[in-house]
Amino acid sequence: MPRKTSQGLTKKIYDEIKKRIIDHDFRPGMHLKESWLAELLKTSRTPVREALRQMETDGLVIKEPNKGFSVGQMSIEEFYEVCVVREKLEGHAAKLAAQKISDKEMRALNKIFETYKRFSQKEVSISILNKSDDQLHQLILQSCGNQTIQRILQSLRDKIWQIRRRAPPPRLQKSVREHLRIIKTIKNRDGCGAEKAMIGHLRAMKEDFHKQW
Repeated sequence: MPRKTSQGLTKKIYDEIKKRIIDHDFRPGMHLKESWLAELLKTSRTPVREALRQMETDGLVIKEPNKGFSVGQMSIEEFYEVCVVREKLEGHAAKLAAQKISDKEMRALNKIFETYKRFSQKEVSISILNKSDDQLHQLILQSCGNQTIQRILQSLRDKIWQIRRRAPPPRLQKSVREHLRIIKTIKNRDGCGAEKAMIGHLRAMKEDFHKQW
């Protein structure tokens, strides 16, 4: 198989396994047998093995002697480390976004705002809420204009998705209210208010998740 084609297949397998980990189809600690994955994904074991090795490098799976690969489990220490980074960087990103957001980005923000207002009036599934959550946080990163913040937080995106998937049900409507507060401050171009709202949201999330860890 040509090298380019092989790399493309490995990436496809990598993306599929990662999606199933993030969606909790493959849960933390679950053993990932190469032959089983190859059969499931209708491919050979070679691209599966290469994808798993890359995922080990990226911290999504772990490999133990005589046991093979399994889905990595985020420790409480790692959870807190990610939360600290997010509070510092996303808080500042929200402040910058409120000051720098373009007219086009503001229109996108208004659409997300309307979506969250609908969420506040009815129950919503965690998968739907997580997609809107990701859209909002990505828009804030895009609007802030700080490429270093963007690069660091993008590198944590998979970890952030793993955390989102663990949200306890009572957390969902609270998250909607917190996100509405963030959006309103950015719409008002209130930089300090946006920073405070973002940090408040991330700290509340940290406390609620810690209770059910």
